Amino acid sequence: MPTTSRQLRAAISEEIAAWCRTITAAFRNGPGDARRIHRGRVAIKRLRAALRLFRPSADPRLIDAGLATLRRLAHALANARDLTARADALAGLSAHADPGLPPETLASALAWLVRGGEPSPRNETLRYARLLPLAGSLEEMVLGLIGDADRTGLKKGFRRARARCERAFERACAVASPARAHAWRKRAKDAHYQAQLLQAVGIRGMAGHARRYGQIAHTLGTLRDTQLIRQALSAAPQRSIRERLVLVHTAQRLEDALWREARTLHRQHA
Repeated sequence: MPTTSRQLRAAISEEIAAWCRTITAAFRNGPGDARRIHRGRVAIKRLRAALRLFRPSADPRLIDAGLATLRRLAHALANARDLTARADALAGLSAHADPGLPPETLASALAWLVRGGEPSPRNETLRYARLLPLAGSLEEMVLGLIGDADRTGLKKGFRRARARCERAFERACAVASPARAHAWRKRAKDAHYQAQLLQAVGIRGMAGHARRYGQIAHTLGTLRDTQLIRQALSAAPQRSIRERLVLVHTAQRLEDALWREARTLHRQHA
């Protein structure tokens, strides 16, 4: 377990270096490697959460610049990953769909969604190649932002993350909307990844936070994917209007259930 600030920063550096290698591998292998893309996106989210954790002990302007770089990389990986998320979310509807809904309805809806969102492989490959040097420079950039991080500063950063999540929860409860639920999800993910990092480098009392914020983020992630599916299905071709309406209604019922589950999880953790 790290006992000094220097040892603590060294342990954090090891975690960051591993995430940066994962991100570089995602860009090096191109948009066709869905598994590496998923791992790369998760690593980017972990880095973003880490930068917010370092804010109390680093220059906020440099933190914001680092976050902007990570957003650019995350956006590039989003297209390929979103197709997978759509497929997973639509498949999840089958467990909640009306028994009389033909299986081929889900298959045809998925095919339509994929056709509507599939990016050009050539354009994506070129973009990945152009961003590879930026991905490769992440480690040096992020390690330079750790600053004078110590236990006190890191715990302060985590308290800020929890407070931001609480505010996002209150706003989402005040006006239920996809945008506010998504904002709440992002803040829960930040707290989840920060708790995991702090646990990994020996800060006590983080396991429970990591687990509970992870549960909230997972539920809200499923809610987000279902909302996007419902919005896309609402614009499906008119020739499939009956099946489309059944799927939209099913998605709405699932959203309501996930929304109740997420609120319950948050209140239990408060």
